[in-house]
Amino acid sequence: MFNSMEDRVYHMFMYHETIHGLWTALTQMYAHARNESRIFELYREISHASQTTLGLSVADFFGYLQTRWEELAQYEPLSDFPSDGAVESKRLDRRHTYQFLMVLKSDFETLRTQILNTSPLPSLYEAFAICGWAFAASSGTHLYCQHCRKPGHLIDRCFILHPELKQQFSRSRGGGRSGGRGRGTPRIGAIAESHLGLAPAFPSSGPTAAIVAETPTALHGPDFEEDFWQGITLYLLVPLPILKPSPPTPIDSLPPIDSPDPCPRAHAPLPASSLELGMSSPLVSDIPPPRYPTRFKQRLGSKSGTKESHSSMLFYLCVLAYRMVIPKIPLPEFERERERMVLSVVQTPEETSSSFISSVFASRYVQDPLPRYRLPENSIPKEAAYQIIHDELQLDGNPRLNLASFVTTWMEPECDKLMMESMNKNYVDMDEYPITTELQNRCVNMIANLFNAPIAETKQAIGVGTVGSSEAIMLAGLAFKKKWQNKRKAEGKPFDKPNIVTGANVQVCWEKFARYFDVELKEVKLSEGYYVMDPKKAVEMVDENTICVAAILGSTLTGEFEDVKLLNDLLAENNKKTGWETPIHVDAASGGFVAPFLYPELEWDFRLPLVKSINVSGHKYGLVYAGVGWVVWRSKEDLPEELIFHINYLGADQPTFTLNFSKGSSQIVAQYYQFLRMGMEGYKKVITNCMASAKLLRKGLENTGRFNIISKEKGIPLVAFAVKDKNRKLPFELAKALRHQGWIVPAYTMPANVEHMTVLRVVVREDLGRQLIEKLVSHIRSAVSELTDQAQSIGPRIAFTVELKSSEDQKSEHKGYLHIPATSIHWKQGESEITIKEVQVMGGKTKGVC
Repeated sequence: MFNSMEDRVYHMFMYHETIHGLWTALTQMYAHARNESRIFELYREISHASQTTLGLSVADFFGYLQTRWEELAQYEPLSDFPSDGAVESKRLDRRHTYQFLMVLKSDFETLRTQILNTSPLPSLYEAFAICGWAFAASSGTHLYCQHCRKPGHLIDRCFILHPELKQQFSRSRGGGRSGGRGRGTPRIGAIAESHLGLAPAFPSSGPTAAIVAETPTALHGPDFEEDFWQGITLYLLVPLPILKPSPPTPIDSLPPIDSPDPCPRAHAPLPASSLELGMSSPLVSDIPPPRYPTRFKQRLGSKSGTKESHSSMLFYLCVLAYRMVIPKIPLPEFERERERMVLSVVQTPEETSSSFISSVFASRYVQDPLPRYRLPENSIPKEAAYQIIHDELQLDGNPRLNLASFVTTWMEPECDKLMMESMNKNYVDMDEYPITTELQNRCVNMIANLFNAPIAETKQAIGVGTVGSSEAIMLAGLAFKKKWQNKRKAEGKPFDKPNIVTGANVQVCWEKFARYFDVELKEVKLSEGYYVMDPKKAVEMVDENTICVAAILGSTLTGEFEDVKLLNDLLAENNKKTGWETPIHVDAASGGFVAPFLYPELEWDFRLPLVKSINVSGHKYGLVYAGVGWVVWRSKEDLPEELIFHINYLGADQPTFTLNFSKGSSQIVAQYYQFLRMGMEGYKKVITNCMASAKLLRKGLENTGRFNIISKEKGIPLVAFAVKDKNRKLPFELAKALRHQGWIVPAYTMPANVEHMTVLRVVVREDLGRQLIEKLVSHIRSAVSELTDQAQSIGPRIAFTVELKSSEDQKSEHKGYLHIPATSIHWKQGESEITIKEVQVMGGKTKGVC
């Protein structure tokens, strides 16, 4: 008990040595048999409550009142009243019924009048059930429980809130009747009792009990509804009380049920005008016709009937009439099960085509397939929409096992929560969301200082947040091009043929920039054993039209760092000789959040004078979900003013320099969270752990004896490796085999000049721990062994030349392993010659595959 107390309470009672003494002291201080203040507050809440002011549904509003009535019952038990407890209980139920009906919305005025004119007055739960049915019928929606948030039933029939109903339902569903539907037929007997508010069960004696004992579901469900119309309306010669406010005929005036034949019409055939044609009976008007064939053959009578049993029977019939007068009541979930099963399997040929989508589990809500490439005509429940999309997404790969991507796949729950809270904030609305803008500016300053930008403490760094490094590179490239063009115009020189020098190992976004913005891309070819840009060769390719040289800190192919310092020195010397001012941009998408923490002594950033701009991806080793990137400039002079737009239609002057506009603020907030949460120490720990995992993977692959490690130890946490086997098809087969195990490991050919190499790559992220790495190495080892054994079992291949003679006597030669259509093929090997006929076509050689 002490552990569950607040500190202030604990210090008051900490000296009690026995639980009895502690409990007595607590009771004396906190327990009040008569809490008049709370009783007054409850009465005031009830008197002022209304469905309109609270804005609640019928079920939620009923629950609001019910909780306060129950609390009042604790403070005012029936034992406090001198009158008979049963009488007082009825008075209390009537008072609650009045209070509930009094404060309903005006939409229930007609129904309220009908209930109040009913004799006897329905109980509280009966009144609630009637209102619930009316609401469901008027809205045209499925029944929906406000407690468990599931469709198919209301709160008063919820198995979770009323577990005893589930047992009753199971018994009634499994029992069945002789000649009935059988075990698999859904029943609603036990549920209907609760739904109709019949708190007292059926009588334990008398004719009604006999009927219930013989057929447990006789007074409930669709079977009884049918027999009610086809039988009991012929016995009751008075109008049902819910439809006419006039007092019902006294029970004494009714013909006794145990008479030989109280109504001769009972054995006469029913007129087509009343039932078969769906028309109203003379006794009850505006009631829907029967839904099911007649199955209930019991006679609602007994040889020994009493007035009490007659009253009980009429009471249940009147309650059932409440249900029947509400048109279009949705069937409960379990009643519609068989109908759904039929509808889910009956489809037209068009519905099974690729133009439609369907879902197995969503068929609980939606029977018809939905169009794939156009908007559906009607809306569907939210549960169905979620399930359909969820089912399709199951075919995606597991992000945690996607070792091809640098993108972060895990963040802390607190950051996830912040992201959800800021998703609805438009990042560009700086005037409406000034704090979000401030967080972005803080991030830009933190990154600029991390990259050693020469800015004063009181000045704002020049930079902007983007959706990723691709946009950041576009913006940096535009700045270089515009600045070069301005310089060439001022000198009176041509400015129509800009170029940019990169290595052949650059990411595709550089090719996009060159193509989109009319810039020539000069690529430095790679060489055997040196898979990054050679600074000497890069400087040799620079001319007066070069807007910048792009260096990569963390190659996408091998993870290596290019020597930015050597490039800076060579380029500075070249600029001095030629008079040019060729700058450097560093693409630090992958290595920007690695080098500062693992290799702080490495000079690659703004410490080098020719480095004018740097981009970095926040969604890689910045540890944020995709997509956020950053680009920072050395100074304000490196970002031409004409590229910055100033807008004021959002409420204030806003400078903007992006290729995107509206987007959520969640990624900016997440990046600031990581900077604040991790700090220098946290990032260093994470990156150090990633490098340790990469070394473990590297060692595991080397121990297999089947791979050559291509990546260097100094770089980003990445392991690139090649298969020693000369079969160039093996790496792709290995990647495919690993995919069957759930791993996504890319296999790719290297760029120009080393395209004969095929490499596999594993990116080590924070969520790739030791256990996963050991499992990965085990799967790689077994997969490559199996693939090698399969290749050896095929046998050696022989190079040959095929001479083809067609019917037109045309000749052609094909070298390699080909299958060519021909009427006669001559296979020559040395001095021997073999003729082969009827060769099957299988296609030609594909790139990188023998």
